Amino acid sequence: MTERDTSQTLVHAVSSVGLEVNEDTQRAAATARQFLTFAKSLADHSSPVGPQQAMQALNALVALCVRQYQAELLTAPLSGRGHAADSDPFASLFHGPLDAEGRNFFALAPWREEPTTLQLKDGLIWASPWEPERYRRALLRSGPGWRQPTWKQHNDQTGVVYLPWGLYCVENGNHSAASGILQGDGVLVAHDVCDLTPVLQRVELGEQGIVREDTGALVGTHEAWSVLALIGLGKLLVAHQAGGRP
Repeated sequence: MTERDTSQTLVHAVSSVGLEVNEDTQRAAATARQFLTFAKSLADHSSPVGPQQAMQALNALVALCVRQYQAELLTAPLSGRGHAADSDPFASLFHGPLDAEGRNFFALAPWREEPTTLQLKDGLIWASPWEPERYRRALLRSGPGWRQPTWKQHNDQTGVVYLPWGLYCVENGNHSAASGILQGDGVLVAHDVCDLTPVLQRVELGEQGIVREDTGALVGTHEAWSVLALIGLGKLLVAHQAGGRP
């Protein structure tokens, strides 16, 4: 895949972990923090609501963030922007140790095999198509690999489901998955799951990006505010599931 040109005016560099903070990442962090302020205000509503209502509201905001970034991924090759970004930003989002024990993202949140069924119409999927002709064939359900006009999972379809959101990030089969998302048909079975709960318990959203809770050190930046906002929403979901207030 062709990588996106990410050259920007450098505002600040964190050389210890190889992170760069620029105008785009700062703007994304500010927007994500504002979005998260609204999400936290749900718990302070004047009229009491039950746990189920609170969870539904949080999940609605999760879906909104997913769709925001999803739209960027799906429109890029159609508007001449080429390959927008990686459909799995989490695997490269966190840099360096995340706690005093020196554990990094991969040590805290290993993958496990666990078949998970996803309805494409639900839309909690990130796919990053990049080649217009392959995108066209997928949308038309025509050409190599297609035998019927309705969506069917291909044998090479791979990706990972990230908890606590239930978000599926496509690794292989991006054009096919994009077709299923846009037309809302079909069922996809994923076989890899990664629970980010241990990571979320050690980080929070700061002014520059994602920081460690214990030291305040910057450990993650991104140019999409929706990706950063999901980290904050994930912490709220984890707290809610544990029966506590955010």
